[in-house]
Amino acid sequence: MSACLCLDKSGGGISSDACQVEGSISSLYLFALLMAAPLALGDIPIEVVDDLVSVPYVTMTVALVAQSGVHVQTTDEYDQFIVRSGQTYTATDSNHYVAGDASSASYFFAAAAIAGIPVTVRGLRPNFCSR
Repeated sequence: MSACLCLDKSGGGISSDACQVEGSISSLYLFALLMAAPLALGDIPIEVVDDLVSVPYVTMTVALVAQSGVHVQTTDEYDQFIVRSGQTYTATDSNHYVAGDASSASYFFAAAAIAGIPVTVRGLRPNFCSR
């Protein structure tokens, strides 16, 4: 796998090519690709070359761009994505809910368990990204 970016921004728009990304360490690069790809000059096929560790976060990203009018095609395994060019983000009058970060909240749950005290964490939706 190449360490080069699969997007090239040089003047007339974002050109594109097929992308391969690693999913075992972080999915932040995948998030960025999914969000920028609709604005590219051509379709962008994305392949995740190993196990995707952040499936719930990718699910949230795909849902968020869908709420804004962008469709991302994906396999059930989330190892292949296709983002068609020519799509545009559309503003809506509705508010977008961004789920609380359960992995960050887990530190507070652990501290409460160790200390034997109750803790309340608001903003988590347990079934927000059941996948």
